Amino acid sequence: MFSLTLIGKDKNLIKRGSVFSEEVKNDNSSVNYVLMLASGHEGSNLEEIVLQETEQLVKNMFVSGEYLDVAKKNNINPDDIKKLLPLVILLINRKMISFTIVLIMKPEKGFRNIYIGYSGMGVCCKINSREVKVITPEEIDSKEVISEKLNKDDAFLLCSLEVADSLDNKFFQQAFNIFRDPEEFCKRIIFAAYNKAGVGNFSAAVFLEKHKTVWQRKKKILSKKAVVIGIVLLFVALGIAINTILTKPKDNTEISTKKEYYSPNNTPSVIIDKTPHKVIVPEMRSIPVKPSGSLHVKKINNNHNINFMINGSVVMVTNWSSVGKDVKSISWQPNQYSKSRIHKYSDYTQIPRTVAVTFTDNSTKVYRIKSNQ
Repeated sequence: MFSLTLIGKDKNLIKRGSVFSEEVKNDNSSVNYVLMLASGHEGSNLEEIVLQETEQLVKNMFVSGEYLDVAKKNNINPDDIKKLLPLVILLINRKMISFTIVLIMKPEKGFRNIYIGYSGMGVCCKINSREVKVITPEEIDSKEVISEKLNKDDAFLLCSLEVADSLDNKFFQQAFNIFRDPEEFCKRIIFAAYNKAGVGNFSAAVFLEKHKTVWQRKKKILSKKAVVIGIVLLFVALGIAINTILTKPKDNTEISTKKEYYSPNNTPSVIIDKTPHKVIVPEMRSIPVKPSGSLHVKKINNNHNINFMINGSVVMVTNWSSVGKDVKSISWQPNQYSKSRIHKYSDYTQIPRTVAVTFTDNSTKVYRIKSNQ
């Protein structure tokens, strides 16, 4: 709630009027706010002190709560403002003042009752985002009290005729949508009227419960939507990540980080009767092998016998002197071929049970060099 008066530059202006807006802080009073606009009649030599006395009279009656005592003395229900307000209007009329008094009651279920005591001064408007409703009496009567309901999102404007004549309803509604603070709203109206007319008594009092502007409300809605979208995207990203982890193919190969090293010093040799174990490899089927190393097995006749001996992790051919000239290569490891008669493995457990020997006639024989034990 806010009120303001701006006097235009004119030598013929009537003496300065009075406008005020006050909050009632009396818990026993059903009145919540009081607005008043007053000025002297044209041609009267009204002094400033008379306006101040009138303003003080209204404040004492409704802001301080003296109307409760007046109601009690006259056997009137204190909540029956329609009967109490005319008594105050009669007192003010004796001072030759034009005025409008607005009593805004405490809220009830989302709305407020307002009572307007009108005596030929000022314009009252109820403003919302849909319309601007001008509230005026059908006939000017000192005893007339106008009642109106004010919704939670409505604004109430009490202004001088100079303000109402300078600005149209469309401007009031645009200002309402942009400025939702009563002080900003009131100043915007006063200065706009002054800049347009330049001459006059530009007075206004505004009641407006602070709400967010249209843009602020839209911005808040957009912010909420952005937060919701962000949360949804976060859950989608988490779902994709979890799904990727769950559907990732498992590697069945077990990788051991612990390596065991064996050497002839710590690995016992296979000894039978205190002599190295000599393995006599029986003759096995031979298969032809292409030079590229890919095996296409084919049965051939070959009478080569090769004797292998294991000593720790070392495997050697013992009758190399008689068979070495006929050996082309020995596959000590899968897909690895060597002409060497001796091969050392990393440890005894890595020695395969069989090796393939390719001879100079491109025939291949597989020899068992290690028992199943």
